[in-house]
Amino acid sequence: EADPDLSHALLPLLDARAVLFATYRELDRRVKQAASHDETCLRFMAIPGVGPIAALTFKAAVDDPKRFTSSRTVAAHFGLTP
Repeated sequence: EADPDLSHALLPLLDARAVLFATYRELDRRVKQAASHDETCLRFMAIPGVGPIAALTFKAAVDDPKRFTSSRTVAAHFGLTP
């Protein structure tokens, strides 16, 4: 037999979870769409393990690649070199 107090407390939490999940799915769809319509991101995503979020993040962080003299300075920019 279900406890009415417990049901009264859990139903709003389940409703909130449903809204959060729907919002997550919409945001995920938008990220995938943005990455799939960008030539640079598509090239990044051809690398195994690089998905839409990593591709968009790297593209946004690098912004203008001409400001870096070499790939080593890109690595240093992200703190990947000692």
